[in-house]
This record gives sequence, C-alpha cells and structure tokens, in this order.
Amino acid sequence: MKLGILGCGYAGTRLAARAVKAGDDVRCAVRSEARCDALKADGFDVHRVSLDDFTALRAFGEGLDAVVHLAPPPEEAEIEAEVERVATAASGVAAYVYGST
Repeated sequence: MKLGILGCGYAGTRLAARAVKAGDDVRCAVRSEARCDALKADGFDVHRVSLDDFTALRAFGEGLDAVVHLAPPPEEAEIEAEVERVATAASGVAAYVYGST
C-alpha cells in the first residue's frame, strides 16, 4: 500500500516505522525543517508541507492509496479550513483516517 502520513510527530513516526516494516510504501509530511531532516536521516520519504499550500498538499497526496492525518484538533473557527486542506491532500485516495493526538 502507498500510505501518506500528515503529521509525523511522535505517533506518526511510529506508524510510519511500522508501516515500512510491514512492507508499505510510506510518504511523510511535516512542517518543520528540523523534523524533515530528522526523518530523512532515518530513511523516510519526507515532504516538507505547509497545510496552507494547496499545491504542495496535492503533490503530497498524488498516487497514494490512503492518508492518515495525525494532529491535534483545530480550533473551532478553523474546522472548515482544516477539512478543506486535508481533503486536498486526500483527494483520490481510497481511505482517509484522522487521529487526534
């Protein structure tokens, strides 16, 4: 399976490692340069993506079978915008999973 993980903090990194071990093709998305560098050093396919950059989100989600989004819940005023952002990354995938950390 081609799996994309939006948010590779503590939980996302562990999910990515387990998925790779199971033979899945994993693509990680993070915001910070430091996190991106750390995950690349561990051998992950990492994309530095801002949730406000719809072009980058579309590129991240291209060709994936599933997207897992691991992040704290957005503020109430941001819910619709967050849904739109993530829908962009997950467009065309067979499965989308949201987990709040």
